[in-house]
Amino acid sequence: MRNLYLYSVIPIAFIALSCIAFIGLGSINQAQLGFALLIILLGILPVLIMFIDERESALIPLMPLTGLFYAISFGLPMLSTQVSYKEVNSEVITEALGLTVLGLLFLYIGFYAFRRFYSKPSSMQFLNNVSTRRQIWIAWIMYGIYLIFTMFPVLQSIPSVGQFYTLLDYISLGLLFALALDNKIRKMHFRFFVLVLIFTVFLKILSGSLAPAFFLMVFLGVIYWIKKKTVPWVLILVGIILVVGLNPVKHGYRAIAWESQNFSTLSYSEKATLFYEAGQVFYERDLYSALSEDSTTINRVSHISTFAKVVSMSPESVPYWLGGSYRTLLTSFIPRALWPDKPQSEIGQEFGHRYSLLHPKDTLTSYNLPWLTEFYANFGVTGVFVGMFAVGLIFRFLVTKMSAPISQNVRLLLGLTITFHLFYAESNFALMVGGLLPKYIACLGLLWIVTAKYIWKRKFDH
Repeated sequence: MRNLYLYSVIPIAFIALSCIAFIGLGSINQAQLGFALLIILLGILPVLIMFIDERESALIPLMPLTGLFYAISFGLPMLSTQVSYKEVNSEVITEALGLTVLGLLFLYIGFYAFRRFYSKPSSMQFLNNVSTRRQIWIAWIMYGIYLIFTMFPVLQSIPSVGQFYTLLDYISLGLLFALALDNKIRKMHFRFFVLVLIFTVFLKILSGSLAPAFFLMVFLGVIYWIKKKTVPWVLILVGIILVVGLNPVKHGYRAIAWESQNFSTLSYSEKATLFYEAGQVFYERDLYSALSEDSTTINRVSHISTFAKVVSMSPESVPYWLGGSYRTLLTSFIPRALWPDKPQSEIGQEFGHRYSLLHPKDTLTSYNLPWLTEFYANFGVTGVFVGMFAVGLIFRFLVTKMSAPISQNVRLLLGLTITFHLFYAESNFALMVGGLLPKYIACLGLLWIVTAKYIWKRKFDH
């Protein structure tokens, strides 16, 4: 399987992509095309390393996912003529692409060159060798808590609880999926799990954002890869349908639903009806014409345009931030339950207005600030090099300490859940990294509670 991908599928796909790009060069020049293809190749590189190196394939695939994120968000959009570059000239776009290449190189140096420094993995002994029956109970208890918080949204506003709530579905559904891949649950149980999964995806889509549903599919795909070492094509197909097929429909649904004053009081059937009607409006033409003319999906995925905008304005028009976007990092690990008056992070609003990416009167929209862009906005080229190198070191530490053998489902799902969203580095660094420790402690505590009876029983038996 590894040889198949290494020597045929990936090179053939890259050659085909290059040929398509050269045929439809469009408005980009050869230098930009070369940088874009290099970013895509560098993005695929961690995947190839994972195929080749058994030590890397045994770890949580955080870096391979990160590489794919940069390939898709910073390289691939250059091959589309529908991306909006926010009135940035061609030379600046080329500079941004070159900085992306250098940033990826420093990221990989930090991750791969220093792996011996974190060679000893950690172990949570109370999570080891949990019986299958106990794992099933853990999964359903956590999913039950997730449903309670979903059906009663007011609970999500409790200080420090909202972030923890977003992890419950990952651990519960991920654990059940891992058990199913191990053939340790009955068929009827698996069918019920599939129904629950569909229901969960359905609820996430009706929230008006496709990202939660898409990331859940990716998360399950990672579990499939870890367990089977084969590509989860079905989950990939579902993810593509979610992004490409429903993203343009989402905008019509939001325009109707979110502007409604009673959206929060609508039933799920009423929300589903609104979404179906929005789909009918968008696909009233033939499928190919509707999707080919849509530019919302590629512009939602693209981050190279935002990066180029920041490069064009810094520091001549907008001075470097000099660490301003990281001011909440040192306090983010403190739970709001212990510090009710802890300052709210509004970096998305501040960034959007700082670089004229939001309308001056827009006080609601939070504009995404990817890590690479944030490093440059704060410290320029030096920030890109040092920041990406530091991220590589942090990722190496996390995957070494949080990875677990595939037989240890509970430990494996804990580590994967805590680190998973870090690969999609489109929100500011302090927001995504600062909450890791509280989430980890909260999940660890809940897992200890639901395994306590099991622990005591084992001790008694011994």
